[in-house]
Amino acid sequence: MQRNKLWERSSRRAVFNAANEVAVEASLNGQPTFPGIWQTVERVMTAHQVIAHPTLEVLIEANDWARREAKVWRTRGWGCDC
Repeated sequence: MQRNKLWERSSRRAVFNAANEVAVEASLNGQPTFPGIWQTVERVMTAHQVIAHPTLEVLIEANDWARREAKVWRTRGWGCDC
């Protein structure tokens, strides 16, 4: 229960969704493979500094940051053996 509340009231959802969208879109275009999707999301989530009780502006910034970060992994070959 505690973990769910942290997800609900933090920037994590926006970051997770943005990184996932970038990786899935790239996967539909041929890269990365399926394991590369979750590895990309994991790397972006690990690099993210969670913000509790974010404002809409902070969520938008977190979303934009996560998309840029996921694209950086794309230029690095997704950072995986996939």
